[in-house]
Amino acid sequence: MSSDVPSSLSSLLFPWIETELHKLNVQKATYGPERGDDHRLRLFLELLAFLCTVVIQDAAILFFKYPKCPLWQFAPFDGSPFRSFAMESREALKKADLLSRVQLEKLPQEIAGMLHGTMGTYTTETTMLRAQVKQLEQTMQTISEHLGTGNNIISKSVKCAREQELEEPAKHQKVPLQTTALSNTRPTLLIDNGIRTGSQNMPPRSLAPSNSPSPSQGLIGTARSTDTTSRSGEVYCSAVFSLNVIDLRTRDTQLDHITVLESLYKPCQLRKHGFTWNESQRLWIPQYEFYLPPNGLCLSIPDIWREFREGIDGQLPVKNIEKTWGNEWRKARGSVRTELSKRMKVVNLIRELIALEGWNTDRALAFLKEHYVPTKKYPTAKSFIAALQDSKKRAEAKAKEKCKIKMDDIVDHARRIS
Repeated sequence: MSSDVPSSLSSLLFPWIETELHKLNVQKATYGPERGDDHRLRLFLELLAFLCTVVIQDAAILFFKYPKCPLWQFAPFDGSPFRSFAMESREALKKADLLSRVQLEKLPQEIAGMLHGTMGTYTTETTMLRAQVKQLEQTMQTISEHLGTGNNIISKSVKCAREQELEEPAKHQKVPLQTTALSNTRPTLLIDNGIRTGSQNMPPRSLAPSNSPSPSQGLIGTARSTDTTSRSGEVYCSAVFSLNVIDLRTRDTQLDHITVLESLYKPCQLRKHGFTWNESQRLWIPQYEFYLPPNGLCLSIPDIWREFREGIDGQLPVKNIEKTWGNEWRKARGSVRTELSKRMKVVNLIRELIALEGWNTDRALAFLKEHYVPTKKYPTAKSFIAALQDSKKRAEAKAKEKCKIKMDDIVDHARRIS
Protein backbone atom coordinates (compact mmCIF):
# COMPACT_ATOMS: atom_id res chain seq x y z
CA MET A 1 0.00 0.00 0.00
CA SER A 2 1.23 3.48 -0.79
CA SER A 3 2.25 5.38 2.34
CA ASP A 4 1.49 8.76 0.79
CA VAL A 5 -1.67 10.23 2.27
CA PRO A 6 -3.07 13.29 0.47
CA SER A 7 -2.51 16.45 2.49
CA SER A 8 -6.11 17.46 1.84
CA LEU A 9 -7.21 14.27 3.62
CA SER A 10 -4.77 14.38 6.56
CA SER A 11 -5.63 18.03 7.25
CA LEU A 12 -9.27 17.04 7.85
CA LEU A 13 -8.35 14.98 10.92
CA PHE A 14 -6.50 17.72 12.84
CA PRO A 15 -7.07 20.90 10.79
CA TRP A 16 -5.47 23.18 13.39
CA ILE A 17 -1.96 21.61 13.24
CA GLU A 18 -0.73 23.72 10.32
CA THR A 19 -2.10 26.90 11.93
CA GLU A 20 -0.31 26.22 15.22
CA LEU A 21 2.95 25.38 13.45
CA HIS A 22 2.71 28.65 11.48
CA LYS A 23 2.19 30.65 14.69
CA LEU A 24 5.16 28.91 16.30
CA ASN A 25 7.40 29.73 13.34
CA VAL A 26 6.31 33.41 13.41
CA GLN A 27 7.05 33.56 17.13
CA LYS A 28 10.49 32.02 16.56
CA ALA A 29 11.30 34.53 13.82
CA THR A 30 10.13 37.45 15.99
CA TYR A 31 11.81 36.65 19.32
CA GLY A 32 14.65 34.40 18.17
CA PRO A 33 15.21 30.66 18.55
CA GLU A 34 16.02 30.82 22.28
CA ARG A 35 12.98 32.84 23.47
CA GLY A 36 10.46 32.34 20.70
CA ASP A 37 10.72 28.61 19.96
CA ASP A 38 8.89 26.07 22.12
CA HIS A 39 10.70 22.80 21.43
CA ARG A 40 8.21 20.57 23.24
CA LEU A 41 5.22 22.13 21.47
CA ARG A 42 6.92 21.71 18.09
CA LEU A 43 7.62 18.00 18.76
CA PHE A 44 4.01 17.49 19.89
CA LEU A 45 2.61 19.06 16.70
CA GLU A 46 4.95 16.98 14.54
CA LEU A 47 3.83 13.85 16.40
CA LEU A 48 0.17 14.70 15.74
CA ALA A 49 0.92 15.19 12.03
CA PHE A 50 2.56 11.76 11.94
CA LEU A 51 -0.38 10.20 13.76
CA CYS A 52 -2.74 11.68 11.13
CA THR A 53 -0.98 9.64 8.46
CA VAL A 54 -0.98 6.47 10.59
CA VAL A 55 -4.66 6.74 11.54
CA ILE A 56 -5.83 7.35 7.96
CA GLN A 57 -3.70 4.48 6.57
CA ASP A 58 -5.01 2.04 9.19
CA ALA A 59 -8.58 3.27 8.70
CA ALA A 60 -8.31 2.63 4.94
CA ILE A 61 -7.51 -1.03 5.65
CA LEU A 62 -10.19 -1.44 8.34
CA PHE A 63 -12.86 0.27 6.22
CA PHE A 64 -13.42 -2.83 4.03
CA LYS A 65 -12.81 -5.27 6.86
CA TYR A 66 -15.47 -3.69 9.14
CA PRO A 67 -17.79 -1.76 6.80
CA LYS A 68 -20.59 -1.40 9.42
CA CYS A 69 -18.41 0.28 12.06
CA PRO A 70 -20.06 3.52 13.34
CA LEU A 71 -16.75 5.36 12.97
CA TRP A 72 -17.24 5.66 9.19
CA GLN A 73 -20.24 7.96 9.78
CA PHE A 74 -18.01 10.76 11.11
CA ALA A 75 -15.64 13.15 9.35
CA PRO A 76 -13.24 12.74 7.67
CA PHE A 77 -14.14 9.05 7.10
CA ASP A 78 -17.62 9.79 5.65
CA GLY A 79 -16.31 11.95 2.80
CA SER A 80 -15.36 11.03 -0.74
CA PRO A 81 -11.59 11.82 -0.31
CA PHE A 82 -11.26 9.09 2.32
CA ARG A 83 -13.37 6.59 0.35
CA SER A 84 -11.21 7.17 -2.77
CA PHE A 85 -8.02 6.73 -0.77
CA ALA A 86 -9.39 3.52 0.77
CA MET A 87 -10.16 2.08 -2.70
CA GLU A 88 -6.66 2.93 -3.95
CA SER A 89 -5.12 1.37 -0.87
CA ARG A 90 -7.16 -1.79 -1.36
CA GLU A 91 -5.96 -2.19 -4.95
CA ALA A 92 -2.35 -1.51 -3.89
CA LEU A 93 -2.61 -4.20 -1.22
CA LYS A 94 -3.95 -6.73 -3.73
CA LYS A 95 -1.11 -6.03 -6.15
CA ALA A 96 1.52 -6.27 -3.40
CA ASP A 97 0.05 -9.57 -2.17
CA LEU A 98 -0.01 -11.01 -5.71
CA LEU A 99 3.58 -9.92 -6.34
CA SER A 100 4.79 -11.48 -3.08
CA ARG A 101 3.05 -14.78 -3.94
CA VAL A 102 4.70 -14.86 -7.37
CA GLN A 103 8.12 -14.15 -5.87
CA LEU A 104 7.57 -16.80 -3.21
CA GLU A 105 6.72 -19.39 -5.85
CA LYS A 106 9.88 -18.56 -7.80
CA LEU A 107 12.08 -18.60 -4.71
CA PRO A 108 12.77 -22.39 -4.61
CA GLN A 109 13.75 -22.35 -8.29
CA GLU A 110 16.08 -19.40 -7.76
CA ILE A 111 17.68 -21.06 -4.73
CA ALA A 112 18.06 -24.33 -6.64
CA GLY A 113 19.69 -22.46 -9.52
CA MET A 114 22.12 -20.73 -7.17
CA LEU A 115 23.01 -24.02 -5.47
CA HIS A 116 23.45 -25.73 -8.83
CA GLY A 117 25.81 -22.99 -10.00
CA THR A 118 27.77 -23.14 -6.74
CA MET A 119 28.10 -26.92 -6.97
CA GLY A 120 29.22 -26.65 -10.58
CA THR A 121 31.92 -24.14 -9.66
CA TYR A 122 33.03 -26.28 -6.72
CA THR A 123 33.23 -29.39 -8.90
CA THR A 124 35.29 -27.58 -11.51
CA GLU A 125 37.71 -26.18 -8.95
CA THR A 126 38.01 -29.57 -7.24
CA THR A 127 38.83 -31.24 -10.56
CA MET A 128 41.51 -28.64 -11.29
CA LEU A 129 43.04 -29.05 -7.83
CA ARG A 130 43.13 -32.82 -8.18
CA ALA A 131 44.86 -32.48 -11.54
CA GLN A 132 47.43 -30.12 -10.04
CA VAL A 133 48.06 -32.46 -7.11
CA LYS A 134 48.47 -35.42 -9.46
CA GLN A 135 50.90 -33.47 -11.64
CA LEU A 136 52.86 -32.44 -8.54
CA GLU A 137 53.03 -36.05 -7.34
CA GLN A 138 54.34 -37.15 -10.73
CA THR A 139 56.97 -34.39 -10.65
CA MET A 140 58.08 -35.38 -7.16
CA GLN A 141 58.28 -39.04 -8.17
CA THR A 142 60.44 -38.12 -11.18
CA ILE A 143 62.74 -36.01 -8.97
CA SER A 144 63.01 -38.85 -6.44
CA GLU A 145 63.96 -41.30 -9.20
CA HIS A 146 66.66 -38.94 -10.51
CA LEU A 147 67.98 -38.33 -7.00
CA GLY A 148 68.12 -42.08 -6.34
CA THR A 149 70.06 -42.71 -9.54
CA GLY A 150 72.45 -39.86 -8.84
CA ASN A 151 73.11 -40.97 -5.28
CA ASN A 152 73.95 -44.51 -6.44
CA ILE A 153 76.49 -43.15 -8.93
CA ILE A 154 77.98 -40.79 -6.34
CA SER A 155 78.19 -43.58 -3.74
CA LYS A 156 80.07 -45.84 -6.15
CA SER A 157 82.44 -42.99 -7.08
CA VAL A 158 83.10 -42.18 -3.42
CA LYS A 159 83.81 -45.83 -2.66
CA CYS A 160 86.30 -46.07 -5.54
CA ALA A 161 87.98 -42.85 -4.42
CA ARG A 162 88.36 -44.17 -0.88
CA GLU A 163 89.90 -47.43 -2.09
CA GLN A 164 92.32 -45.51 -4.30
CA GLU A 165 93.26 -43.19 -1.42
CA LEU A 166 93.90 -46.12 0.89
CA GLU A 167 96.11 -47.87 -1.68
CA GLU A 168 98.17 -44.72 -2.39
CA PRO A 169 98.19 -42.64 0.79
CA ALA A 170 101.05 -40.47 -0.39
CA LYS A 171 99.14 -39.02 -3.31
CA HIS A 172 97.34 -35.74 -2.81
CA GLN A 173 96.08 -35.09 -6.29
CA LYS A 174 92.57 -33.72 -6.77
CA VAL A 175 90.67 -36.18 -8.95
CA PRO A 176 87.29 -34.93 -10.22
CA LEU A 177 84.49 -37.43 -10.00
CA GLN A 178 82.08 -37.07 -12.90
CA THR A 179 78.42 -37.50 -12.03
CA THR A 180 76.55 -38.04 -15.26
CA ALA A 181 73.04 -38.13 -13.92
CA LEU A 182 73.40 -35.00 -11.77
CA SER A 183 75.95 -32.99 -13.75
CA ASN A 184 73.48 -30.12 -14.13
CA THR A 185 72.16 -30.09 -10.59
CA ARG A 186 75.10 -31.13 -8.35
CA PRO A 187 78.48 -29.38 -7.80
CA THR A 188 81.70 -31.21 -8.82
CA LEU A 189 83.13 -33.45 -6.09
CA LEU A 190 86.87 -33.17 -5.38
CA ILE A 191 89.22 -35.57 -3.55
CA ASP A 192 91.93 -34.03 -1.36
CA ASN A 193 92.66 -36.30 1.61
CA GLY A 194 88.91 -36.21 2.10
CA ILE A 195 85.72 -35.38 0.25
CA ARG A 196 84.51 -31.84 -0.41
CA THR A 197 81.12 -30.79 -1.69
CA GLY A 198 80.69 -27.45 -3.43
CA SER A 199 82.97 -24.82 -1.91
CA GLN A 200 86.70 -25.62 -1.65
CA ASN A 201 86.95 -23.72 1.63
CA MET A 202 85.44 -26.63 3.59
CA PRO A 203 87.98 -28.47 5.80
CA PRO A 204 89.02 -31.97 4.63
CA ARG A 205 87.61 -35.01 6.39
CA SER A 206 89.44 -38.22 7.17
CA LEU A 207 88.93 -41.22 4.92
CA ALA A 208 89.87 -43.79 7.56
CA PRO A 209 87.57 -46.82 7.38
CA SER A 210 86.63 -46.61 11.08
CA ASN A 211 85.34 -43.02 10.75
CA SER A 212 83.93 -43.21 7.24
CA PRO A 213 80.17 -43.60 6.82
CA SER A 214 78.75 -46.25 4.59
CA PRO A 215 77.95 -45.33 0.97
CA SER A 216 74.25 -45.67 1.70
CA GLN A 217 74.46 -42.51 3.83
CA GLY A 218 75.03 -40.36 0.73
CA LEU A 219 77.27 -37.27 0.62
CA ILE A 220 79.34 -36.32 3.63
CA GLY A 221 78.59 -32.87 5.12
CA THR A 222 75.36 -32.28 3.17
CA ALA A 223 71.92 -31.71 4.65
CA ARG A 224 69.46 -34.57 4.62
CA SER A 225 66.48 -34.38 2.29
CA THR A 226 64.13 -34.10 5.28
CA ASP A 227 66.00 -31.13 6.82
CA THR A 228 64.59 -27.62 6.60
CA THR A 229 66.71 -24.75 5.29
CA SER A 230 65.47 -21.27 6.18
CA ARG A 231 65.72 -18.25 3.92
CA SER A 232 68.80 -17.14 5.88
CA GLY A 233 70.56 -20.46 5.18
CA GLU A 234 70.12 -21.97 8.65
CA VAL A 235 69.50 -25.74 8.58
CA TYR A 236 67.02 -27.34 11.00
CA CYS A 237 66.19 -31.00 11.31
CA SER A 238 62.65 -32.16 10.59
CA ALA A 239 62.00 -32.60 14.32
CA VAL A 240 62.32 -28.81 14.72
CA PHE A 241 60.51 -27.56 11.59
CA SER A 242 58.70 -29.94 9.23
CA LEU A 243 57.62 -28.05 6.10
CA ASN A 244 54.57 -28.78 3.99
CA VAL A 245 55.85 -30.40 0.77
CA ILE A 246 52.47 -30.43 -1.01
CA ASP A 247 51.04 -26.91 -0.60
CA LEU A 248 53.67 -24.44 -1.83
CA ARG A 249 51.79 -21.42 -0.47
CA THR A 250 51.71 -22.92 3.00
CA ARG A 251 55.40 -23.78 2.65
CA ASP A 252 56.22 -20.14 1.81
CA THR A 253 54.21 -18.94 4.81
CA GLN A 254 56.04 -21.41 7.05
CA LEU A 255 59.43 -20.16 5.80
CA ASP A 256 58.32 -16.56 6.33
CA HIS A 257 57.43 -17.30 9.95
CA ILE A 258 60.76 -19.07 10.49
CA THR A 259 62.41 -15.85 9.31
CA VAL A 260 60.37 -13.92 11.89
CA LEU A 261 61.42 -16.33 14.65
CA GLU A 262 65.08 -16.02 13.60
CA SER A 263 64.77 -12.24 13.98
CA LEU A 264 63.55 -12.73 17.56
CA TYR A 265 65.70 -15.64 18.74
CA LYS A 266 69.01 -17.29 17.92
CA PRO A 267 68.88 -20.37 15.64
CA CYS A 268 70.68 -22.38 18.34
CA GLN A 269 67.77 -21.64 20.70
CA LEU A 270 65.17 -22.62 18.11
CA ARG A 271 66.97 -25.95 17.52
CA LYS A 272 66.36 -26.86 21.16
CA HIS A 273 62.61 -27.14 20.54
CA GLY A 274 60.18 -28.92 18.29
CA PHE A 275 57.62 -26.71 16.52
CA THR A 276 54.23 -27.67 15.10
CA TRP A 277 52.45 -25.69 12.41
CA ASN A 278 49.09 -24.22 13.41
CA GLU A 279 47.15 -23.87 10.16
CA SER A 280 44.37 -21.72 11.62
CA GLN A 281 46.77 -19.23 13.24
CA ARG A 282 49.33 -19.58 10.39
CA LEU A 283 52.30 -19.79 12.78
CA TRP A 284 54.81 -22.20 14.35
CA ILE A 285 54.06 -23.14 17.97
CA PRO A 286 56.79 -24.58 20.24
CA GLN A 287 56.17 -27.89 22.00
CA TYR A 288 57.85 -26.84 25.23
CA GLU A 289 58.53 -29.28 28.08
CA PHE A 290 59.33 -27.93 31.51
CA TYR A 291 62.78 -28.59 32.92
CA LEU A 292 63.38 -31.51 35.28
CA PRO A 293 66.86 -32.10 36.72
CA PRO A 294 68.66 -35.24 35.49
CA ASN A 295 69.65 -38.29 37.53
CA GLY A 296 66.60 -38.04 39.78
CA LEU A 297 67.67 -34.75 41.39
CA CYS A 298 64.98 -32.51 42.89
CA LEU A 299 63.86 -29.33 41.18
CA SER A 300 65.13 -26.21 42.97
CA ILE A 301 63.75 -22.69 43.32
CA PRO A 302 66.70 -21.20 41.34
CA ASP A 303 65.95 -23.68 38.53
CA ILE A 304 62.37 -22.42 38.28
CA TRP A 305 63.49 -18.77 38.22
CA ARG A 306 66.32 -19.38 35.72
CA GLU A 307 64.00 -21.35 33.41
CA PHE A 308 61.52 -18.47 33.43
CA ARG A 309 63.98 -15.59 33.01
CA GLU A 310 66.96 -17.01 31.06
CA GLY A 311 66.12 -20.50 29.83
CA ILE A 312 67.98 -23.71 30.65
CA ASP A 313 70.39 -25.59 28.37
CA GLY A 314 70.07 -22.97 25.66
CA GLN A 315 66.27 -23.23 25.46
CA LEU A 316 63.91 -20.29 25.10
CA PRO A 317 62.97 -18.62 28.40
CA VAL A 318 59.39 -19.27 29.46
CA LYS A 319 58.98 -15.51 29.81
CA ASN A 320 59.76 -15.02 26.10
CA ILE A 321 57.51 -17.91 25.06
CA GLU A 322 54.63 -16.33 26.93
CA LYS A 323 55.39 -12.95 25.35
CA THR A 324 55.61 -14.31 21.79
CA TRP A 325 52.86 -16.95 21.73
CA GLY A 326 50.57 -15.97 24.64
CA ASN A 327 48.46 -18.96 25.61
CA GLU A 328 48.65 -20.64 22.18
CA TRP A 329 51.61 -22.84 23.18
CA ARG A 330 49.78 -24.28 26.20
CA LYS A 331 46.12 -23.96 25.21
CA ALA A 332 45.70 -27.59 24.09
CA ARG A 333 48.09 -29.09 26.68
CA GLY A 334 46.47 -29.45 30.08
CA SER A 335 49.54 -30.80 31.89
CA VAL A 336 51.69 -27.89 30.64
CA ARG A 337 49.06 -25.36 31.76
CA THR A 338 48.97 -26.94 35.22
CA GLU A 339 52.75 -27.00 35.57
CA LEU A 340 53.05 -23.38 34.43
CA SER A 341 50.42 -22.33 36.98
CA LYS A 342 52.39 -24.07 39.75
CA ARG A 343 55.76 -22.58 38.82
CA MET A 344 54.33 -19.09 38.36
CA LYS A 345 53.50 -19.09 42.09
CA VAL A 346 57.23 -19.18 42.81
CA VAL A 347 58.05 -16.69 40.04
CA ASN A 348 55.51 -14.15 41.32
CA LEU A 349 56.77 -14.56 44.89
CA ILE A 350 60.37 -13.87 43.80
CA ARG A 351 59.17 -10.83 41.85
CA GLU A 352 57.56 -9.42 45.00
CA LEU A 353 60.68 -10.03 47.05
CA ILE A 354 62.85 -8.31 44.43
CA ALA A 355 60.48 -5.33 44.50
CA LEU A 356 61.39 -4.70 48.16
CA GLU A 357 63.77 -1.79 48.73
CA GLY A 358 67.40 -2.90 48.58
CA TRP A 359 66.60 -6.40 47.35
CA ASN A 360 67.72 -8.16 44.17
CA THR A 361 67.49 -11.62 42.64
CA ASP A 362 70.42 -13.12 44.52
CA ARG A 363 69.14 -11.86 47.82
CA ALA A 364 65.60 -13.15 47.20
CA LEU A 365 66.87 -16.61 46.21
CA ALA A 366 69.22 -16.74 49.21
CA PHE A 367 66.37 -15.73 51.52
CA LEU A 368 64.10 -18.49 50.20
CA LYS A 369 66.91 -21.03 50.48
CA GLU A 370 67.69 -20.05 54.07
CA HIS A 371 64.13 -19.88 55.40
CA TYR A 372 62.03 -22.12 53.14
CA VAL A 373 63.57 -24.50 50.61
CA PRO A 374 65.17 -26.79 51.53
CA THR A 375 64.06 -26.86 55.17
CA LYS A 376 62.52 -29.45 57.40
CA LYS A 377 59.08 -28.05 56.68
CA TYR A 378 59.63 -27.71 52.92
CA PRO A 379 62.32 -30.21 51.88
CA THR A 380 61.66 -29.76 48.14
CA ALA A 381 60.43 -27.07 45.80
CA LYS A 382 57.44 -29.28 45.03
CA SER A 383 56.26 -29.23 48.64
CA PHE A 384 56.82 -25.47 48.82
CA ILE A 385 54.75 -24.91 45.65
CA ALA A 386 51.97 -27.06 47.10
CA ALA A 387 51.95 -24.86 50.21
CA LEU A 388 51.75 -21.73 48.07
CA GLN A 389 48.80 -23.19 46.18
CA ASP A 390 46.93 -24.22 49.32
CA SER A 391 47.27 -20.85 51.06
CA LYS A 392 48.97 -18.36 48.83
CA LYS A 393 48.11 -15.25 50.81
CA ARG A 394 49.16 -16.80 54.13
CA ALA A 395 52.45 -18.13 52.77
CA GLU A 396 53.33 -14.85 51.06
CA ALA A 397 52.41 -12.83 54.16
CA LYS A 398 54.65 -15.10 56.24
CA ALA A 399 57.50 -14.72 53.77
CA LYS A 400 57.17 -10.92 53.76
CA GLU A 401 57.06 -10.85 57.57
CA LYS A 402 60.35 -12.76 57.75
CA CYS A 403 61.78 -10.48 55.09
CA LYS A 404 60.91 -7.47 57.23
CA ILE A 405 62.56 -8.98 60.31
CA LYS A 406 65.69 -9.79 58.33
CA MET A 407 65.89 -6.27 56.99
CA ASP A 408 65.42 -4.77 60.49
CA ASP A 409 68.28 -6.92 61.81
CA ILE A 410 70.54 -5.63 59.08
CA VAL A 411 69.58 -2.01 59.85
CA ASP A 412 70.25 -2.49 63.59
CA HIS A 413 73.58 -4.11 62.81
CA ALA A 414 74.54 -1.15 60.62
CA ARG A 415 73.60 1.29 63.40
CA ARG A 416 75.76 -0.57 65.94
CA ILE A 417 78.73 -0.49 63.59
CA SER A 418 78.35 3.21 62.95
